[in-house]
Amino acid sequence: MNRAEQLHDQAEFLRSLAKASRISNKRDQLLRAAEQCDILAESFGHARAEKPEPAAAAGEPYFKIPTRTH
Repeated sequence: MNRAEQLHDQAEFLRSLAKASRISNKRDQLLRAAEQCDILAESFGHARAEKPEPAAAAGEPYFKIPTRTH
């Protein structure tokens, strides 16, 4: 499960809490939080689709730790 799917699940959970809430102020807060989770999840999907994978040189690791010389 990726982060976007987790956020969509969180949004559904917040909506179910909102339905169970008898306090209108809390219900509104939960619904706004659910909406924000959905918006954030959608932004993850677009950002990951547009961002190309880094191309490492052949045989070299993506991240190299410089060695210290003494």
